[in-house]
Amino acid sequence: MRSLWLPGSLLAVSLLLLGCSDASPQFWGGEPEDPDGDGDPGDDDDDGDPGGPGAGPGGFLNIGYWDEVPDAGESIYGGAAGFNAQFSDEITQGIPGTGGVKFQSAGAPDTCAFTLWDAADTATEGGVPGESQPLHAGVLTLSSPTWSVEMEVDWQGGHFQYTTEFDLDWQIHFETYYEVSATGGTFPAFHSTEELLVPDPIHLLEPDPDVGFDVTDEDFTIEWVGGSAEELHLEFHNGGGHEYGNVGVHCRPLNDGSFTIPGHIVGLFGNEDSIQLMLSQPRNVDFEVGNFVIDMASAASTSASGTAW
Repeated sequence: MRSLWLPGSLLAVSLLLLGCSDASPQFWGGEPEDPDGDGDPGDDDDDGDPGGPGAGPGGFLNIGYWDEVPDAGESIYGGAAGFNAQFSDEITQGIPGTGGVKFQSAGAPDTCAFTLWDAADTATEGGVPGESQPLHAGVLTLSSPTWSVEMEVDWQGGHFQYTTEFDLDWQIHFETYYEVSATGGTFPAFHSTEELLVPDPIHLLEPDPDVGFDVTDEDFTIEWVGGSAEELHLEFHNGGGHEYGNVGVHCRPLNDGSFTIPGHIVGLFGNEDSIQLMLSQPRNVDFEVGNFVIDMASAASTSASGTAW
């Protein structure tokens, strides 16, 4: 499984390109940052219902596919697939502080937006973290049309967790609803049949995921096949964690097989920056269980790594 995006670095000349000289994060292009207020620099949730009267926090169920995972399950490009779930009940709602980096998101299909920031810009002041109570749902069962797997709860990192990596002998069903059921514990029992849909996989053709790519200050075009949505999500970042000059790019390419990131954006990366590219097709739908709401999320993703010169 290749690494997902990491925020990265940028030369000081980037700020000069924007006519800026201070250390605050600079934004150029795109809609207001973080549209759903969840700290995710990507787009807001799509077709999920926020929940009916009395519905509150509940947890999430996620399936993720990375790189090429053929129907037979054999991973010819190092691909991997996995499932995880977690449940909780909100005790107190958090109060956000001030400051921090606000990531831009692209405002229209087939466009990009970028965010520039330094390490000092990540600092926040004030705010009160929310409190939650970890819950478990007994035995969790994930079923496809040809197989099912039962998961016992495990305590990890202060939460009850359900996790599994897909066995290579399992057939992976795309564009198919997976059934999820739980026997119940401190979280209620449930059975979901038409919420967790796994999107068609995306296969990156250019750049080759197995060969490092190079970028300069010229237009950078990517090509792919697969996917079932009209629009995909593209993240393009440098290595991340630098004291000065981080770059994060988010784009909304139409699913027509190719997309070009403009040279004036690619040129923001610093010389010898490590670049991470991820193209994905995410899907989110909310599912109510009593007074709780579960976020049913799935994604098919592909990624590649390169260097800026």
